[in-house]
Amino acid sequence: MTLKVTPCNLSPSDFSLNPKPAQLQYRKGEEEHGTGPIIHRWRPHGHTLAVACANNSVIYYDKKGNVIDALNPTGKIVDIAWDKEGDVLAIAVANTGTIYLWDVNSRNTDTVESCATSSKELPTCLAWSPTSPTLVIGNNAGNIVVYNHRTSRRIAVMGKHQRSVTQITVTPEDLIITCSDDNTISVTNLEGTTVSTTTTNGEPTKMDYGSVNRKGGNGLTMVSAVLGKKILMLAPLNALDDPVNLQFQEKYGIIHSYKWFNDGYILMGFDCGYIISISAHRVEIGSEIVSFLEYRGYLASLAVSTSFNKLLTIGDNMVKVRDLDDLTTVTMLTEIETEKNLSEIEVTEDGQLVAVSSQSGVLSVFVTKMPILAASYNNSICYLTNLTQVTVVAEVEKKGSSTLELGIEPTIMGLGPSNLAVANNNTVFFYDYHTPAQMQAAQQLQSAQSAAEKPSVVNAEPINRVEYLSTVANIQLNYMYAAVNFGGKLRLHRIRNSEDNVSVEFPETNRNATLYAYALTENFLIFTTSSNYIVYFSLSEWAVVSEYRHVVPVRFVFPHPTNVVCCCFDDRLEAFIYTAVDDEVFKLPSVGSSAHYKGALWETFTIDKNTFAVFDTQNIYVFLLSKQHIQGDSVIYVSATRLPHAYVPLSLNKGIVTCLMSNGKLSSVLLDSHKTESVITDKSETVIDELLTRSLLMHR
Repeated sequence: MTLKVTPCNLSPSDFSLNPKPAQLQYRKGEEEHGTGPIIHRWRPHGHTLAVACANNSVIYYDKKGNVIDALNPTGKIVDIAWDKEGDVLAIAVANTGTIYLWDVNSRNTDTVESCATSSKELPTCLAWSPTSPTLVIGNNAGNIVVYNHRTSRRIAVMGKHQRSVTQITVTPEDLIITCSDDNTISVTNLEGTTVSTTTTNGEPTKMDYGSVNRKGGNGLTMVSAVLGKKILMLAPLNALDDPVNLQFQEKYGIIHSYKWFNDGYILMGFDCGYIISISAHRVEIGSEIVSFLEYRGYLASLAVSTSFNKLLTIGDNMVKVRDLDDLTTVTMLTEIETEKNLSEIEVTEDGQLVAVSSQSGVLSVFVTKMPILAASYNNSICYLTNLTQVTVVAEVEKKGSSTLELGIEPTIMGLGPSNLAVANNNTVFFYDYHTPAQMQAAQQLQSAQSAAEKPSVVNAEPINRVEYLSTVANIQLNYMYAAVNFGGKLRLHRIRNSEDNVSVEFPETNRNATLYAYALTENFLIFTTSSNYIVYFSLSEWAVVSEYRHVVPVRFVFPHPTNVVCCCFDDRLEAFIYTAVDDEVFKLPSVGSSAHYKGALWETFTIDKNTFAVFDTQNIYVFLLSKQHIQGDSVIYVSATRLPHAYVPLSLNKGIVTCLMSNGKLSSVLLDSHKTESVITDKSETVIDELLTRSLLMHR
């Protein structure tokens, strides 16, 4: 069945809110790759890249563009593919029947033959299964070879096609889909049995598959392919002989690229610069959902990142990024310097890096998504502003900040009053950072601008480097000590000269318990265990000074910066205040859903030191701890403030909550409990009563 796709009436505009450029991570050119198109594939679950070059070499780059290893097969490379684990790279070479299997971990290379009946058969394409260690190879005689890398079992399947196999893809159910320049598409199982086949009315290219969810049933797997460059064929995997062929407007040109996304929808890019979105659902098929002109010169390719929720396109020597939920806005736009047109784009699984290549062999890798990483200490905050740079706001209310170039990519951060700690795997690097006064004094020597207007960038050198026995999960700092969580253990040691001073690990061996939570203040290390204990360890006495056994394990602790009081969340999904002086427990008033509480912050401004806030993903709830009450509750609920979407609270000072936004930048929220009204003549009595009650509660 052939359908002419109905154009949509509503097209996104070119409006964008100042799209930011992507940060260039590295660029490699003809000197490394030779002159001509290249093939590049991101390693699954990682940020390293394999590149098959025009000079017949394969180069394996790390995240920064350094060469990890290289291989030099004899002949032109026609295809490369990673196995599902990202351990083995399969390499097909045009002038030989041998497939190279390059183990990038051991750096060993195995081989497997691609010919089914004759040594004259040469490989044309290959693909790994996404769920098993199965490699499928297609050759120029129309045959395929199925190879199990774990068992070394090799099955030659002959006569699948009359001419060259031009593309292979394997479904999660290990069904092999192949197409050929003899105008046929075939579905085969691992034993070589044909499941479905069809003859098309044009040469099939750009073959893929997607899942179309159906109400009340399992998803239907659909095979897609471009026929004759202008028709998109859609057919059920098990019934290829019942396809729907979609034709598009002539002005779009030929189909250059398309991607499945969001359970049954397809984004398509045409060489004349148009992008459209269509549905493979039967009730919607045949109509455009979105259509817009992305480039006025040419469109080369597109990619979709479902984890990043973005559409990425290349054309007119630039990269554009749009949100899948709002295709009307360009969120990122980057121009690329290249002598020839761009050709391919590929994005990592997490959407953090994107690789763009040109027809001349130039490879550009950009950072499109920064990891969201931050830490706080009282009213000081640090957050990741570059893959290797951390900005420290030493005191939020003073607006001063400095950026440290670390030279490493942190995965965990911890902040103290004068030190920054970052972890990479099992190693923690400790740095000094400047206070606002120090930053301003240093900058005044260089510029008349203040620290708030022009933050400095410092190439930081670590003052200490400590390796732990397993991957670091959390870091807490104070003036003198670091408390580091790794492998279910907690080690407390000095920040400086850690090897020359005593360190201690918790929970102690005689507790026979597992660490659940911990926090570090200037005077105490507080930790909780699977045996329900909340333990206070005094840093001055270097001994446990308080132990309280709760009725259930405590999963999170948020201690007061100076008092021996902490806010706790336990396994019963209850929130309470624990005071170590007298082992008293005060349950928080029931506000919102305590099951959804994410954290708690204590006010760092001295006057309001007994005020604290508990937050979930939608609201910040303010409470007052007042043990002087003769009657009534000791923990008093004050008010709630709406928390903007995707804001993560980091610190609370003078009623202002500083938050980390989803774009990795800081923003602030003024709590309703701390708002003052200078004019009340236009307020209703109810509002005035609420303002008065709130002011009395806060002792205003």
